[in-house]
Amino acid sequence: MNPTTIMQMLAELAVLPFFPAGNESVLIALARLVGQMCRTEDEVRWLVDRMTSGIYSAWPGPQEMRACFCSKFRPKDGLNAYSTVYPDGIPLSEPRPRIEPPAVRAFLTAPEPAPEGEEESRFHKDWMAITQADVDEAVRKHREEKARQERAKQEKAKRKPKGTE
Repeated sequence: MNPTTIMQMLAELAVLPFFPAGNESVLIALARLVGQMCRTEDEVRWLVDRMTSGIYSAWPGPQEMRACFCSKFRPKDGLNAYSTVYPDGIPLSEPRPRIEPPAVRAFLTAPEPAPEGEEESRFHKDWMAITQADVDEAVRKHREEKARQERAKQEKAKRKPKGTE
């Protein structure tokens, strides 16, 4: 990357309010930072264009500049940064493709009528209603089975000769 070209691109950041324009040591420090992050001049061009695209109302500083770069590219030095201006992530530079919703017509169509002679039901044909009587019967059977198992256990214990425990 050509240092003169990089310095010229970084000088464009002066359009942001509070950017320390005219301070050559700041531009040199930013050029060093950009040299550590960017691999190509195209990446630097993207970064400057993005910083001046209107997502920042004022110069946010070098940390936010790195965060902006990391929102699109992996930095060459491996130091990733996250935006403090946009905690949910820096806005996308390109709009996301629109995802079409599923067709609503399927939900709005009336159900097919029941064949003649069959009762119309809102439920699945194999569905059976469970009544309180069904629940009571199941509880009664469960208790009987438990009582039967307990009696069998007691009978077995009575038949076992003493001393074989």
